[in-house]
Amino acid sequence: MAARAVAYPRVLDGEILAGVAGVRELSRVAYVALSMRFTRLLSLSAFALFAAYGSVACSGTADSGQAGPDDGGIGGDDSGDAVDAGSTGDGATRHDSGHDIDGGTTRDGGGVADGGAARDSGVDSGGSQTYPAAHPPMPVLQNNGGPVLAHPKITTVTFVGDTMAGTLEAFAAGIGATSYWSGATAEYGVGAATAGAPVHLTEAAPSNIDDSAIQSWLAAKLDGTHPEFGTPDANSLYAIYYPSTTTVTLQGITSCQQFGGYHNSIVLGAKQIAYAVLPRCDWGGQGELDTTTGSASHEFVEAATDPLPLTSTPAYTGVDADHAVWEMILLGEDGDLCAQFQDSFYKPNGFNYLVQRAWSNASASGSHDPCAPSLSGQVYFNSAPVLNDTVGFNWQGQAGQTKGVRIPVGQSKAIELDLYSEAATSAWNLQASDLQSGTLRFAFSQPSGSNGDKITLTITVLSQNAQYGGEPFAIISSKGSVKHYWFGFVGN
Repeated sequence: MAARAVAYPRVLDGEILAGVAGVRELSRVAYVALSMRFTRLLSLSAFALFAAYGSVACSGTADSGQAGPDDGGIGGDDSGDAVDAGSTGDGATRHDSGHDIDGGTTRDGGGVADGGAARDSGVDSGGSQTYPAAHPPMPVLQNNGGPVLAHPKITTVTFVGDTMAGTLEAFAAGIGATSYWSGATAEYGVGAATAGAPVHLTEAAPSNIDDSAIQSWLAAKLDGTHPEFGTPDANSLYAIYYPSTTTVTLQGITSCQQFGGYHNSIVLGAKQIAYAVLPRCDWGGQGELDTTTGSASHEFVEAATDPLPLTSTPAYTGVDADHAVWEMILLGEDGDLCAQFQDSFYKPNGFNYLVQRAWSNASASGSHDPCAPSLSGQVYFNSAPVLNDTVGFNWQGQAGQTKGVRIPVGQSKAIELDLYSEAATSAWNLQASDLQSGTLRFAFSQPSGSNGDKITLTITVLSQNAQYGGEPFAIISSKGSVKHYWFGFVGN
């Protein structure tokens, strides 16, 4: 998203529209439709969506068929609040969430809208030995032409008495040399990050502070009379960590309630300097350290690839117009586009800090896991709806057009799902959800499939979703505890 990014706890489950939309309303998120793209004026990026800071659950590998006590993700059937970690297969630790989209508006594969028997679609479901089978493309994160931090220098700023200061400084010193960092940022022109000399403030942190005051405070610290802050340049990123005793507000929303971090930039003479604000939260008992480094990794990656979000020169933010619904649901920077997926938060091998993977155009276009770096030992699979209609939407007061399926209220239409995987793997189950809006009903021609299958999904529109001027929906492909998602839009 071309914007300030706010990492905050939300989940792709029964609360996705109630929770996410509510946070957006609180923050008065504004979008401007421009040349069939969105320029985000303010955006809420996602940290613990449902990947880390709801509940964390044990998960099996892609082909194990072993579901944890709570799969996490959207559209699951399990429940529970286990706080365990599963193996990624490469020695890393994967942290999954414990929230699902269930309820009356979610249909498992084979469910039929009218309660009758699943009908034979007549669509080929014979599978394919070509990997991946043909399918519609994934979204493309847009390059808006602004600068990135080609050689990021992260300066950790902590207040007096912060017992976590040394650990956070080690986190900043190490993250830029990891395969995680290069995997998440290199394709966007960002090099290895280094750490600037940490700043140990002798002042106490305030009990309450707003972002507007943080900007003024940081500008004063960078006026040349505070040598401990160094001389900022185009690659500088100041990471300001507030203790748990400080409440940070941002345009009416509150830290550790609606967000867990954000990034922005300030004007300093002729320069624009990037900064990130990281409050000290503990989402769902995850622990302050994991919560903080997970949120920080999200903001560091986004700040490196879109350091000037509220200026006229944003960098990588927003998706292509055909996939606008992905941005409506997930939000639009590279961290946001992955933060809601159950396996996005993990601890890389050799780097014992929780971090979040980020969107990769290269991986997405190659039909691999779009969130990078990929987790070894897993075969990526998904189910893509074929959406050929140009449909209108009206979101946050802005009208636009995108690809979707046109279905008037009260009517039904069948669409094709193209199933694909990057390599051979067993069949996966299908579900669909209207994200608990109560506006859609679904019926699959068969409940599961594998690479090359073309399955029919019949969608019935019960009512219009006034929030979007149409109905967003999710296709959930699941096998064991592994789930992947594709988003679509119904225009009326």
